[in-house]
Amino acid sequence: MNVDGIEVEKRKSRTKWLIVWLIAAVPVMLISIVILDRNLPSPPLVVSKATTRITSPLDKNGLPDYVAYLRALESEGVTAENNAAIPLWRAMWPGDLDAEYHEPFCKALGMSVPTYPDVLGEQYTAIFEQIEGESQDESEDDADGTYGGRGERIDDLMTTTCSAPWTTEQVPKLARWLQANQERIDLLVDAGHREKYYSPTPQSTVGSQEYSLIETLMPDVNLLRNAARILSCRAMWHAGEGRSAEAWRDLEAAYGIAQHSSGKHTLVQQLVGGAIEGMAANCLPHLLHESSPSAELAREILGGLQSRPLPMDLAKSIDIGERSMCLDALKRMAVPSNDGASQFGMEDLGVDYAQPLRFSAGARMDWNQVFRNVNGWYDRIMEVTRLPRDEREAALAQLEADFQSTEPSPVMMAFSLVNASARTEALSAMFAGLFIPAITSVTKAEVRQEASRTLSITAAALAVFRAENGKYPESLDAIVPSIVSTIPLDPYSGQPPIYQRRGDGYLLYSVFENKTDDGGDDPSGEIINGEWVSEEADVPGNQTDMVIRVPRKPVR
Repeated sequence: MNVDGIEVEKRKSRTKWLIVWLIAAVPVMLISIVILDRNLPSPPLVVSKATTRITSPLDKNGLPDYVAYLRALESEGVTAENNAAIPLWRAMWPGDLDAEYHEPFCKALGMSVPTYPDVLGEQYTAIFEQIEGESQDESEDDADGTYGGRGERIDDLMTTTCSAPWTTEQVPKLARWLQANQERIDLLVDAGHREKYYSPTPQSTVGSQEYSLIETLMPDVNLLRNAARILSCRAMWHAGEGRSAEAWRDLEAAYGIAQHSSGKHTLVQQLVGGAIEGMAANCLPHLLHESSPSAELAREILGGLQSRPLPMDLAKSIDIGERSMCLDALKRMAVPSNDGASQFGMEDLGVDYAQPLRFSAGARMDWNQVFRNVNGWYDRIMEVTRLPRDEREAALAQLEADFQSTEPSPVMMAFSLVNASARTEALSAMFAGLFIPAITSVTKAEVRQEASRTLSITAAALAVFRAENGKYPESLDAIVPSIVSTIPLDPYSGQPPIYQRRGDGYLLYSVFENKTDDGGDDPSGEIINGEWVSEEADVPGNQTDMVIRVPRKPVR
């Protein structure tokens, strides 16, 4: 009997069964780990500056109430006497506000429900449709409403009357409409000149209804934009007929409306404020030239522009509004509602590679670390926004490159099924990707705003010189120091804007985003080589300047 052979066979058999057992045990172990991972409780969310960022006010769960936090910031110091939202809503009522909110919304504002039979914004649009219908044969419309059709002509007329001086003789029906609605438009002027602005979110006016920041209704966004458009239109009518003081009163109110929008804390509202100021800035040089304001009024306009803060505040909106919106959504994912359901689910992430994370929804998660990770990205953004402009561009590029590198890999997503740390890192990256805005693009918008304000201040100083001397100066040196202490600088070049006196007007421009003097070509294609052209030119957007040219070409 071969004892050694028997022992060898036994060892082979034991090894074989050990391998089989191990193969069978591995999935059992993995399943056990997953079950254990899903049933272990997540660490409680700690309220602190490092995690939740704010520590008060608190909701019924003892966690930060971000909705109440922003509401308190925006309503601070607001009274019925200084709140611009009251005359704004009275004039434009009901705007886009749903009927269910009408009475509680007015009660929250401290005003009665307006009883106007029509909506001012809709009436304003309708008057242009009537004007166009009287001046064009309907058969000229394009079948599909494309370029050259009726809608295009209406848009052109609305744009022209909001940016170029015009007279009653040129657009009589619009002039009559402005006169008929003087009382309501004067309410918009009142709104633009008031100090504060607080328009409550509709949901906050109906009692205890819970809502997240991401669900917040903002019906006043279009209201503010339409109000500024109407004010700009009337300002250009006054300017066309030489009523310079009335024109500035309306246009100054439009600048105020821009400020009211930017007083809010989201990027959307900041960008709307910037767009509204852009609308007013398009009007200003033509008001200053066409209506020939007195030296006293021109100096008043100059002082008003110099003392008014820029409407866009990127740092404020990202640090307060956008961060709060992100952390509020995180809180609602981390803390179930009363019925046990997540108030912000994995499905809301809206990214394809989140499927493994959706599978592990409800599993153990270090929410405190997720909050710290997301806050870390917002803190880095704030550091970059505070850098000098010449350092900011490179820092932004590095920030965005670092951010892109954190996108969860397939391996990390797979590992997140069984590992809380991997799950924490993956969710942190996805949340940051979902909520953190394209910083480079919004930073560009802020610099454009600064360049536009530089040109506006310079145009106002030129108007002062013209009013006092009967003509525009040969160079910008002539406005220093009697009108301005120093020439405003173009943020793109760090130098004064480029100025040329041309005829009885002038050409003034910033070198714009490519930081190159392109000879006064405007991105609109309406101004080429510093002169108005009869037909818009096709100009590459990256080879243009930001241009003011007065006088403006005649309005048809």
